[in-house]
Amino acid sequence: MKTIMYLFSVSDNFFIDYSPILKEQGFQNFIGIAYGKNENFGKFEFNDLIYISELEREILSGKYELKNDLRDIEEFTNLSISNCINADRHLMKKPKQLRERLAYKIIDEAISLINKYQVDLIFSSNAADLLSFFVSEYCLKANIHFLYPIHARIGSKFFYACKFDNMPINFLERYRQNLLEEKNREEQLIKEYVANKQQPGYLASSNELQFKYLTFTQIIDYLSYIKRYFADNKSLHLTESPLELFFGKLQKIFRKIGYDKVKKYSHFPEKYFIFPLQFIPEAATLVQGSKLYDMFALTELLSKSMPYGYKLVVKEHKHCVGRRPVSFYKKISNFHNVTICDENYDIYDLISDSSGVLTISSTMGLEAMIMGKPVGVLGQNYFNISKNAYPLHNIYEIENQLRLMIDHKFDKNDLLSIIKTILDCSFDANIHPKYYSDLDKLPNVKAYINSLKNKSA
Repeated sequence: MKTIMYLFSVSDNFFIDYSPILKEQGFQNFIGIAYGKNENFGKFEFNDLIYISELEREILSGKYELKNDLRDIEEFTNLSISNCINADRHLMKKPKQLRERLAYKIIDEAISLINKYQVDLIFSSNAADLLSFFVSEYCLKANIHFLYPIHARIGSKFFYACKFDNMPINFLERYRQNLLEEKNREEQLIKEYVANKQQPGYLASSNELQFKYLTFTQIIDYLSYIKRYFADNKSLHLTESPLELFFGKLQKIFRKIGYDKVKKYSHFPEKYFIFPLQFIPEAATLVQGSKLYDMFALTELLSKSMPYGYKLVVKEHKHCVGRRPVSFYKKISNFHNVTICDENYDIYDLISDSSGVLTISSTMGLEAMIMGKPVGVLGQNYFNISKNAYPLHNIYEIENQLRLMIDHKFDKNDLLSIIKTILDCSFDANIHPKYYSDLDKLPNVKAYINSLKNKSA
């Protein structure tokens, strides 16, 4: 592997600072596609960089030409570009006519770069937008390595996923082999995890979770946003003016005040399923949820599917407090079998008394299995293959799947095999796109890929 292509997104600095390390590992050519120009790109010499903001300016000036037949490429990937467009939270804020042309141009330029430089590895900041969504499927068909860093959702560990469903490299083969292996270490880890009521590192920080009306960090971030906005206001993630961002913050404050007045419960019915609300918009919902992502529509769908005598307990995500209008909570609480749970309620207590968790891709899905409960999945996740997971993608079969979940006999070996497969490819390093550190602790990328590709367990 000699050529690496980056899919930059909101945070550019991670890959810019990581590139010298990758160069020492043997990569010779560095190319990429970025949302917009950033002065930090000057810190490393790239062979080629394309800015989406420049593509937008060209389209607005009347220059629009595609180098590839996107119908053939769409057929090759078996993935609708329209689906990818609607999964991009930034692109969806662009005017309708511009949005379509810009999306086609972004994909066209990505394919052209891949072919021109004969790319060996595509490294994405995440799987959270049109480009990463589409390119991940293109790489799968074209036999090109595709990676992005993702939190393992177990402690503070990370790993590199290779598909937009957060699947690690060679996951299925290693998982099947691990079904036959001893897993004493993993069993002890689960016992301690539950006993200590642990949660992933990104949820464990109380400072990050508490709703703040205004903090020093937020002021610094706001000033940084203003600087980037005036430097390149066509950058894909700078779709809101600083003034709009300011009023958006005020809106969250007022919504938070209204949310606090919504009636919530800490005592629940004897029989219930849990539906954890998730971010809208973000990759976990727009990409992994794809056509099933709207939180109100899903609440209504699940409410209509509850078996006799069962309730649906809806729990807000701590990070989402202040993001949804109060009317949302009033509407869902009006369903006869829906109960809203306080966002700070102990999730271990909540899960232990339930019949399972229903989710697109929430961490609570994995936590349900750790607690010995089945999970109903509405999205695309690597753990969908689990014998403890029930697909809810066919909306006309949800009632039947819920009844099966009620009678489910939990397969502990399956859970331990999934945990082992994840831990085998995980590493300890902080690679949060904004607060990353310890880049020298990251595994050698080529060795990491080869090790997992050639490893059945």
